Amino acid sequence: MNALQLTITVAATGLAAYFGAYLRAMGTQRAQTETIGKITQIQETIKHQNSEILERLKAKEQLRLAAIDKRLEAHQLAFRFWHAMVTAKNDTAAIIEASNFWNQNCLYLEASVRSAFIDALNLARTREAAMRDTPDEFQTSLMAFPKILFDAIQLPPLSPSEQRFLEAKSPHQ
Repeated sequence: MNALQLTITVAATGLAAYFGAYLRAMGTQRAQTETIGKITQIQETIKHQNSEILERLKAKEQLRLAAIDKRLEAHQLAFRFWHAMVTAKNDTAAIIEASNFWNQNCLYLEASVRSAFIDALNLARTREAAMRDTPDEFQTSLMAFPKILFDAIQLPPLSPSEQRFLEAKSPHQ
């Protein structure tokens, strides 16, 4: 082989090695770019989903808080009407007022309070029969309301003296 052929062979080999390395690097770079693009797309999709979830949670919390004063007032009134039903022996006016309250405010009450209030209202409506047939069960059911109410709105429970006061005013006594 003469010097010219050797030079051309070495140059061709060098160029081939250079272009091979160049093409390999370009292929790697292109694969990385495509991968980064896919990862970025997935990341943006997740960001969008998280943003939607956060907005729904914010809207739900804002709606819940918007009526907080009305809800607290409804729970306070529920206690007042429950107390009126407990202390009114055969006063149908207290039951009618409690029924009217129920019709106007039941949606503002927590689910457990709604259930307990309607139970107490039904007990008050059937007071005479319940006291005659199952006085202890009547008393226990009627007096369960405050704890359910306080648990629902996360206020502290009645103190023992408040509980005794309510039980002393109870129609069962």
